[in-house]
Amino acid sequence: MNEPQRAAVELKAFLSHRYKSPKINLFFFELLSQYATVHFEVDVGTHATNVTRLERMIRNSDAFIGLYPFPADPTEPTQYSDLVAASRYFRLELDIAIRARTPILVFFDQRYGDVLVFPETARMIPFDVQEVTGQGGFPQEPRLRKAIGDFVRLVQAAIIAEAERPLVSPRTKVGLIVPTVGRGAANYSEDEVQEIRRVAHEHQIPELIIPPEPVVLGGQIYRWLASLDWAIVDVGETMMKTGIVGYLHSSLIPMLRLYKGVESVTQVVNKSTFRCLFGGVEVGYNKDIVFWHTKTILEHELAKRLQTLRSPVRRITTWESAQKYFLSASRRNEAVFLSYSGRDKEIAHEISELLKRSFQEVFDYQDGSSITPGQPWLKEIFNKLAKSALGVQLISKDYLSSGNCMHEAQEMIAQQDAGKMVVIPIKVKEEPLELPTWMRNLQYIRLYEHPDSSQMVEKLIESFDRGSAP
Repeated sequence: MNEPQRAAVELKAFLSHRYKSPKINLFFFELLSQYATVHFEVDVGTHATNVTRLERMIRNSDAFIGLYPFPADPTEPTQYSDLVAASRYFRLELDIAIRARTPILVFFDQRYGDVLVFPETARMIPFDVQEVTGQGGFPQEPRLRKAIGDFVRLVQAAIIAEAERPLVSPRTKVGLIVPTVGRGAANYSEDEVQEIRRVAHEHQIPELIIPPEPVVLGGQIYRWLASLDWAIVDVGETMMKTGIVGYLHSSLIPMLRLYKGVESVTQVVNKSTFRCLFGGVEVGYNKDIVFWHTKTILEHELAKRLQTLRSPVRRITTWESAQKYFLSASRRNEAVFLSYSGRDKEIAHEISELLKRSFQEVFDYQDGSSITPGQPWLKEIFNKLAKSALGVQLISKDYLSSGNCMHEAQEMIAQQDAGKMVVIPIKVKEEPLELPTWMRNLQYIRLYEHPDSSQMVEKLIESFDRGSAP
């Protein structure tokens, strides 16, 4: 693809997409760039899904644009359950966009059929993945171009209309909406409220404001809610019954959701008041709610979500930034630990570079970037090893004779025995080896039996996905 010319129309859009489909993402980015300079805001998948963050990003965008491929072979039959599973995060972000009443444009793989349900106002364009990724022509292109042009004009008109409205004060306040009246188990004590305020203050939220009493839906509460950017809200039975949680949800006033006195979602998932708001999609809401029954849990989980909520937003605008982002985002987020002897560094470098094409984080002690300068190198190596999901050992006589390599190998086997790592040894040379007893149960890949290292790494990744050695 060539870099598209910069269009005159500019708009900010939230991009809902599949990380691991860079070719499809770039195809549609090029088409869109011919009609508008789109400042795409993306939620990079390096942290747990934070619904509050997604709600704020989508609400504050001029448009919502979705690119929804289905990752299976287009020549194979599809199962409905696979389509549902593959679209679960798409449907979460679409749910938010619908509540935000944001202009919606989605290009979706035609195999999804009726799995994706959209409002009539959304512009939904099916595509054939074989046309998008193939080398031949693209018969649907005129229809796609018209849809994009019409959508850009619609969004541009909405931006102009919004600019002509009387200026209003920006929403900057953060609310705290939790039950405090009475002595029920669901009510928050003054001490618990102060704990929430303390944690919020540590994350650069200087003040949390509380609603006027009584908390009854009406003019006074509506005016108060209109001043909020977002709110920390308990979504248990007490607040649900006031109607305020449902109002916040439908109005897309983003909520950081708490639920006091419950250890997990399994205890409430079948309650009608809970299911009617958060049961529409399988991912996102349930996992992101802070279920807590001790102040320690409340403090820890609230701090995690506030930290993610305030992390920088990634924006892509230029062709160069789009290429860099889509290719980077397509890499897997499991950490890899590469263990090898310094005498095998030439082949190790080749394998390391191949692994880095598929994984975002590959620990290679000689690459100049995996060990933080100024840190004790041995301690850092084993810290990285402990956090890795895949361990790759490059086995040779030099590896087996190295004390450091054997130390790493023993720790990797211990991690695998504990169910924390998949270890895959690679025999790099065709030579007789005398393995220690504790290494003999692992079946290794023979590098020299493959035409090249890239095919060997493909087999390694397949083995990792199966969760066992080849």
